[in-house]
Amino acid sequence: MEKRIQDTLRQLVAVRSDSGTVSERDMAAKLYEILREDPYFQEHPELCGLYDGGDPLGRPVVWGLKLAPCRRTVILSGHYDAVETSPYGVFEPYALQPDLLKEKMLESGRFSGEVLEHLQDENWMFGRGAADMKAGDAINLHLLREFEPKDKCLLITAVSDEENLSAGARQAIGLYQMLQEKYGLEYVYAAVTESCALRGGGEGDPLLLLNGTSGKLLPVAVVKGRLAHSAYVMNGLNSALILAEIIRSMEINTDFLSFDQGMCNQPPATQIFSDLKPSYDVSTPEYSAVGFNMTYYAADDPMERLERLKQVCYDACRRAVEKYEDVFDRMTAAGQLFTGYRAEYSPTVLSLVELKERLRGVPDFAKKDRELQNKMAEEIRSGKATMQKAGIRYIHHLMELGDLPAPTVVVGVVPPFYPTVSAAYLSRDIRPMVERAKKALEEKGYTFREHAYTQGMTDMSYMACLSPRTCAAVMENMAVPGTIYAIDFAALAHLNVPTQLIGPASRNIHQMLERVYLPDVDEHIPCLLRELIRQA
Repeated sequence: MEKRIQDTLRQLVAVRSDSGTVSERDMAAKLYEILREDPYFQEHPELCGLYDGGDPLGRPVVWGLKLAPCRRTVILSGHYDAVETSPYGVFEPYALQPDLLKEKMLESGRFSGEVLEHLQDENWMFGRGAADMKAGDAINLHLLREFEPKDKCLLITAVSDEENLSAGARQAIGLYQMLQEKYGLEYVYAAVTESCALRGGGEGDPLLLLNGTSGKLLPVAVVKGRLAHSAYVMNGLNSALILAEIIRSMEINTDFLSFDQGMCNQPPATQIFSDLKPSYDVSTPEYSAVGFNMTYYAADDPMERLERLKQVCYDACRRAVEKYEDVFDRMTAAGQLFTGYRAEYSPTVLSLVELKERLRGVPDFAKKDRELQNKMAEEIRSGKATMQKAGIRYIHHLMELGDLPAPTVVVGVVPPFYPTVSAAYLSRDIRPMVERAKKALEEKGYTFREHAYTQGMTDMSYMACLSPRTCAAVMENMAVPGTIYAIDFAALAHLNVPTQLIGPASRNIHQMLERVYLPDVDEHIPCLLRELIRQA
């Protein structure tokens, strides 16, 4: 078995590239250095580079293109960032040194079962980023180096920030456009070489082809109640009560399941929840906020999901009001309250777009809105707030501009937004080429499984756009300005590159025991990708 890809992988793992930090630039520089070692790019330096898409941290898209007379082009892509090394604990000093890490882990005597078997097996490499996804980058570099551009072109890209907000993949859209226009490229197929925990590893285990990726929304609901002193809580309506009712209704709610091509997604889960009081005092919180991880497949409309969430919020408000009324009645009957204090509540639920429309009549609203957006952008750029917190705060401040009754809930969206993508919904049908490639390799003893989607979020979301209008409607409800977070859906719809996720077997990505199956890195995945490139 050739070890050249494995050797490249060790070089890449040795470079720290924590996601969302300037250390990613070091990884980009290393990838470009390896790319430039190819004699082809020494002769054609203009066909590789570090594409600057305006990233605030200066993280470029690394790219290399081998140009053929025929401009049919295959793309191989991967991300070069990795999650932090702190989960390694006492082994953290060795997290970027795969061989020494294995040695230290074995010496510790802490591990048993499959983990111990893999530590003792030369076929598994441990280390931060080894699986997710520097193995894929090493494979892509190797396939480009060996590629002879005769009947088609091969383009590889390596992008930043996949573990965070996929800033690199969103920037790469501009690179794909630029290269397409400059060289007349026709993008016929793409593969993201991300590692795959669904593949078991081991001889005879089928190779896995994933034909699409889940979409992801991060909708937020900002709740306004009625403030009260905690000694007199029945004088108000606690926003936390409404928030709790929303969470209770939304958490793993099967009404939000998505079904397509024999697969089912995961139900929604709470990712953010908090009151919005700037500091502690004895009053009940007037404002609270919650955000949900919500995935969907291509058969579903993300805007319909936002509308469904609005209904959940309305029902939650009604239950909170009914509870308030019931308690008030019982306490009044017991002589503990005077009926004159009783408040009448009628729930209001709005989307962010609807809230802005309602606020048009506020004096100088356009100016005040710009000021809020500029302040939010500065908080994000300076690191004082995440995009999620800044977006929630923006909705909160907008709600304060209007004379909104209690209870009111405003539903918006914060980053990241991953549109769903499925090769089955694109006009270019890649099934014949995939079947030819599989048939050729089955004669060599390979077996295969195909899934319609990967459950996780991947950069496949930024290789095509199935519904630009729907995606644009989602972005209209985005609480972060386009100057900070933007996706060019028109450009994506123009590209519409059929994309599969094909990568080596892995275990425990993001964890201390992250590892990748080396026979896949050195042999199985390159063999499959070579055949797909040949058939494209």
